[in-house]
Amino acid sequence: MRMSSIVWKVNAVVVTVIVVVIAASTYDSNRIYERDALATARTVSRFQLETIQQSLRTLMQERNNARIRELINNLSKSDTISGDIRLVSHTGNVVGSKALTGARLEQESRPCSVCHSLEDPAQGLNIGSYDEIVEQGDGTRAVSVITPILNEPGCSSADCHAHPESTQVLGVLQASFSLEQVDDLITQRNYRAVLTGLLAVVLSIGATCLILDRLVGRRIKTLIEGMEKVADNDFSFRFEDTRKDEISALAHSFDGMTSRLSSTLSKLLNTNEYLEGIVENSADIIITVDPAGLIRTVNKGAENTLGYRRDEVIGQKIEMLFADPRERDAAIARLRDTDHVVNLETHFITNQGEIRDVILTLSRLRAPDGTPIGTFGISKDVTREKRLQRELLLNEKLVAIGQAVTGIQHSMKNMLNALTGGSYMVNTGIEDEDRDLLEEGWAMVQGGISSIIELSSRMLHYAKDWKPEVEETDLDDLMESIYNINKETARNKGIELRIETALEQPSLICDRRLIHSAVMDLLSNALDACDQKDYGGSERPEVILRVCSSEREGHLVIEVQDNGQGMTEEIKKNIFTPFFSTKKKLGTGMGLTLTSRIIRLHGGNIEVESEPSRGTIFRVSLPVSGPRESKEELDA
Repeated sequence: MRMSSIVWKVNAVVVTVIVVVIAASTYDSNRIYERDALATARTVSRFQLETIQQSLRTLMQERNNARIRELINNLSKSDTISGDIRLVSHTGNVVGSKALTGARLEQESRPCSVCHSLEDPAQGLNIGSYDEIVEQGDGTRAVSVITPILNEPGCSSADCHAHPESTQVLGVLQASFSLEQVDDLITQRNYRAVLTGLLAVVLSIGATCLILDRLVGRRIKTLIEGMEKVADNDFSFRFEDTRKDEISALAHSFDGMTSRLSSTLSKLLNTNEYLEGIVENSADIIITVDPAGLIRTVNKGAENTLGYRRDEVIGQKIEMLFADPRERDAAIARLRDTDHVVNLETHFITNQGEIRDVILTLSRLRAPDGTPIGTFGISKDVTREKRLQRELLLNEKLVAIGQAVTGIQHSMKNMLNALTGGSYMVNTGIEDEDRDLLEEGWAMVQGGISSIIELSSRMLHYAKDWKPEVEETDLDDLMESIYNINKETARNKGIELRIETALEQPSLICDRRLIHSAVMDLLSNALDACDQKDYGGSERPEVILRVCSSEREGHLVIEVQDNGQGMTEEIKKNIFTPFFSTKKKLGTGMGLTLTSRIIRLHGGNIEVESEPSRGTIFRVSLPVSGPRESKEELDA
C-alpha cells in the first residue's frame, strides 16, 4: 500500500488526533496528580514539623540543648523521609541539627532569610509554617518547611529563662522532607502514559489501516483498476459492491456509467464504421488535408478516378493533384471569410496525365476549441457531363441555327413574294402606262424592302452583346412620352388609347432607351391586336398603358392591356420564340423576343394573360434598384 494513498492519509489524521488527545489528557492528568501530590506532601510535612515542634517545646523551656540535639538526631534517623532538622535561634545560632549544631547562619541564608526579608517578621510568621520545594545536593527534590517559634506567654514567664516581650520571634524550626517517592510516582505515571500513548498509536494505526483498507482502500483500488480497464476500452468490468455506503453508491454509478459508455461506444463504432463505409465507397473524390497542405487521407473514389494509390499521395502536397496549382490557392483564398466553398469548378490531373473536370466543395476542419486543423474536400468528376453538355450546347446551337434559318427563309419568302408581286405590278403599270397600278406596285416593293431592312436590324439587335447604360428614370414620365408618340396612330385606327399612372412612384434605375423600345413594341402589338379584331355591338377597341406597384417589394409593374383578338394557349407558348409571328401582314417574329431579352437584361420578368377574342395583358415587373450586373449575356 503506498504511503500517499488515502488510507494512509486518513490514518495519519486519525492517529494524530488520538495522539494529541492522549497527550493532552495525560499531561493534564499528571499535572493534576503532581499538584495534588505536592500539596499532600506539604500538608504532611507541615504536620510533621508541628509534631516535632510539640516534642521540642518542653525541652526548649528547660533549655536542655543536649536533649534537643539528641531528639533531632533520633528523629532524622528514624524517619527516612525527613532530612536535616534544624532549630535556629533568632540570633542565627543553630541550637540543634544533625550536621550544623553550634554553627551561626547569616541573615541572607535560609531559614533566616524568610524572616528577615519581611518588614514585620512577627506579623508575617505568626500565621503558621512556610514551605518551599527545593532541589537538594543529590539532585532530588524536597519540601523545606519552616515554622516560627514565637515568644509565647509561657516563655516570657518561665523560670528557666525569660525573654523580653518585645522579642516576639525566638527562632525557627526547619525540616526538609524528601519528595523522592513522589517524584518516582510521577515519573512512573509519565512512563506509563508514554507506553499507553505508544500502544494507542500502534493499535490505532493497525485498526484504522485494517478498517480503512477494507472499507475504502481495497474498494478504491478496485475502482481504479476498473477505470484503467475502461480507459483501455474494456467495458466488461463491474464493481458489484454490496455495501450500503457512499463508495457503494459511487460504484453503482460507475457500473451504470460503464454500461452506458459501452452502449454509446458500440453505437459510435457502428456509426463510425457506417460513415467510413460511406466515405470509402463513395464514387466522389474525398480528400482531407492538414494545415501544412499535406494530404492525410484519400478514399477509394479518389484512387479510382485519379489513378493514384494511397501510399503515393498521402503525405504529399495537395497541389500535386491540381492541373493548375493556382486553382488550389484560389480555393483556399475563398476560405478566408467562410468555412465552406461550394461547387467550385476546377481541374485535377490523373496519374496518367489526363485532365479531369471536377466540382469541388471545400470545408475547413476545426478542433472543438475552434482551431483550424485542416480542410475536407469532396470533388465530383464531371468530365463526362461537361463533354455531354458541350455536345448538347453544340446541338442546341445547331438546332437554333436551323430554326433561325427556317424562320429567316419563311420571312424572306413572304418578303420576296411581296417584292415579286410589287415588281409585277410595276412592270404591268409601265407596259400599260397605268400610273395607279405603277404606284401601287412600287409601294409594295418599298414595303418589302422596309421589311427586309427591319428584319436585318432586329436580328443584329438580338445578336448584340448589350451593356445597359442605366440611369435614374421617372417611369411615369417615360410612359407619358410613349403615350404621346402613339396616341395619333391609335386615333387614326379608331382605337381608344388611355394611360394610367400611380402617384409618388419611386424612380427606376434602368436603360431608358431599351425600356422605351420594349414598351413601344408591346404597345404596337396591342394596337395591331385590336386592328385585327372585328368588334360588334357596343364594344369598342381599347388599349391601356398602366404603371402600378408590385406585390414584390422593390419592384414596379408596367402593364399593356388590350381587348383585341387575344391568343390561344399554343400561341402563348411560342410568342417569345424567334421568328414566330401571328400577324397577317409582314412581321419579323423578333419583336417580343427582343422585348423579353431587354426585360431579363434588367433583372425583371414578363408575363402574359390572354383569352381568344377577349384580349391580352402583358405584365412587366422591373426591380427599382436596376439590374444586378452591368453586363449580361442572355440565351435566346
